[in-house]
Amino acid sequence: MGKAKSQSSPPRGKKRGRSKVKDEPERPPPALRSNPKGRTFIITRQDAMRRAGGLENRLGDDAYNQMELATGMRRWLSKPVIMVLTEGMKKKVFDWCQQYDPSWLGVLFEAKGNTQLTYEYTAEEEHPILPEHLFQALRALVMELPSDRDAYKRLWPFIQLVTTHSQRIFLMEELEENRPEFAYKLDGQGIVGTFDGSSSVRGG
Repeated sequence: MGKAKSQSSPPRGKKRGRSKVKDEPERPPPALRSNPKGRTFIITRQDAMRRAGGLENRLGDDAYNQMELATGMRRWLSKPVIMVLTEGMKKKVFDWCQQYDPSWLGVLFEAKGNTQLTYEYTAEEEHPILPEHLFQALRALVMELPSDRDAYKRLWPFIQLVTTHSQRIFLMEELEENRPEFAYKLDGQGIVGTFDGSSSVRGG
């Protein structure tokens, strides 16, 4: 006796329906998308120092292991940041970079003698992955996180993947104002913060 056909099998001649999710084309992560748009941003000296989160006070201080500041310095430093620092602060950064991260010395030489308080730069603005309502839901989630740095640190790489440069800047500024325990929190490894290399391009 043959096996009874499953009632859930589709009738012959008809294709099994595809799910609605499968109909949506997959979007590549921001770094792989073609034709990113260049947008102009302005950073002020006050912005640059706020992003340091107190890290600048540890530079050259023998009470702190200077090598352990490398993670925080990588998060903080960018060409826009360096261009608006005071000469005294550039000297402190220069002395540290000579020993621990020479890759910034060229930018520091370029910035020497520059006294401007603001710096305008262009960064590639990706096409957003998230529709606006989903970005707002993500923003609300970040703002409502419990004061748990580990949870925040696990969530931030995902935020970096699905948001644009402008959206990250927006979140960074909102965190600084409303969730200071997350924005540029200092720990043993430096700064646990939101300003990353993708939102502060070394090339300007």
